[in-house]
Amino acid sequence: MGSPTFLNFGSPYPNQVFTVVIWSEARSRFASPPETLEGKQVYVTGTIETYAGMAEIVGHRPTQIVLRDAP
Repeated sequence: MGSPTFLNFGSPYPNQVFTVVIWSEARSRFASPPETLEGKQVYVTGTIETYAGMAEIVGHRPTQIVLRDAP
């Protein structure tokens, strides 16, 4: 599957509470690199799964990760 990009929520790895995984094949679908979302509030949609006891969503397409409007 290639090298993944991990978007960790709550705390940095290994203390994150939730992760969005974007595999290298999906990165080309994003207009900007997904890691540019760091520090921004986002909505993420998808099926929540567990991997090694941690909750995650696999990001297959950019429409799954939407910037939250500023308050």
